[in-house]
Amino acid sequence: AERLIRDFPEVPPENAIIGTRKDVISLDILLDDGAHNISNSCAAYPVLMRRPWNTHLSGLLSVNGYSDFLHFCRMVLHSFTEKTPDLSGGGIICLVGPTGSMKGGIARAMMAKDRRYIRPRSATSRPRRSGEAEDTYQFLTEEKFLEEKEAGKFMETTVYNGYHYGTSMEEIQPIVESGCLAVIPLDICGALTVKNLFGSRAMLVYVERERQAVLRSILRRDIPDDDKIRRILSLDYEYSNGQMCDMELPVGDDPVEAAERLMKRCSR
Repeated sequence: AERLIRDFPEVPPENAIIGTRKDVISLDILLDDGAHNISNSCAAYPVLMRRPWNTHLSGLLSVNGYSDFLHFCRMVLHSFTEKTPDLSGGGIICLVGPTGSMKGGIARAMMAKDRRYIRPRSATSRPRRSGEAEDTYQFLTEEKFLEEKEAGKFMETTVYNGYHYGTSMEEIQPIVESGCLAVIPLDICGALTVKNLFGSRAMLVYVERERQAVLRSILRRDIPDDDKIRRILSLDYEYSNGQMCDMELPVGDDPVEAAERLMKRCSR
């Protein structure tokens, strides 16, 4: 309690409550480094504090420190007070959803149908997969990625299955300023950061695909079994993120059809 009172001086001391049953407390935001507390919480926004023992977890709202957490609190306070997204003069479409929900396929279909839709190149510390194009990501070593993160190059970063991902402002800003639409598959943390930075010029789209189809997609992927297991275990967390997005996009097995519906929505 003394540590909380010192680190969060804006919170009245009488609000520091000692207890052991976090799962029965009704609250807006919970910060914890134990995934079991996050998964069992009834908080509107359960947030995981990243620590070495939980970096393998994906799909969760997460922060790397207290300063990041306070930034997230401000985002929750301000991000969704903006008016309905207006992409008429250029903007960003963030595709949020679990692995296997066809976010990448939808982005590719949108770009193939209209040059106004552009996917900026993100950076990652994961190795390039067999058969993967060299320009899919900017592939960096973990040391180089962390060096560029420390230098402030990325506007948002996340950890997914033990690898770092990040998107730079210099990749996105020219797209938006030209009147085009940047289409980016992101986890919910990155999407909220984009929403905070771009306001009504950003639209968060939750790509909702039936769980069995998602599971089949994960199992068919040419990735290590441990990677598949981590992605499957994160599904419950991923499916809970729809409530924080501007719209839901139910999809079947056809990314082109889903892309057409989303493009029609963006053109309104």
